[in-house]
Amino acid sequence: MAGHKKNLPVLNRREKKFVKNYIKNPKVCEAASKAGYPHPNYGSVLLAKPKIQQAILMELERQGITDEEVVRKLKEGLDATLPERRSPKGIVVQDEHPDYYVRSLYLDKIFKIRGDYAPEKKEEVSKSLQIVIDADMVKALLDTGAIAPNEIVELTNGRQKEQQNPQ
Repeated sequence: MAGHKKNLPVLNRREKKFVKNYIKNPKVCEAASKAGYPHPNYGSVLLAKPKIQQAILMELERQGITDEEVVRKLKEGLDATLPERRSPKGIVVQDEHPDYYVRSLYLDKIFKIRGDYAPEKKEEVSKSLQIVIDADMVKALLDTGAIAPNEIVELTNGRQKEQQNPQ
């Protein structure tokens, strides 16, 4: 975070409120809702804006949460342990041992920060839709002004070509 511009980004009242709420509790939807945005999912749109990102980083830095502090906390998380457990009589039932679940969460965060995960694959799907327009439909479209007479000629010519050259 060090080295970021010290110029404060210009934010409107709701954007400032979003940043403040997001720093307190990084739940995007909740922060957007508390900031007064009508759709809570708008928080994701806000987080994509460079000026919001800059404002968040500057506020974190102002609060003493530097890159070095984040790295230190991540390292602590990688070394997380569960404390020893004792019975009601004080006998050690289980020694202190690694907390693999917490460690995996921190490792996941580190991988995300570094961009180590492969991008999500998005499958493109194309669909076609065939609409059959009969004479009654053409009349209704013309009567309502939904299409002009010259567009009917274009539709008819296109349909005739399709019938002559089926794929």
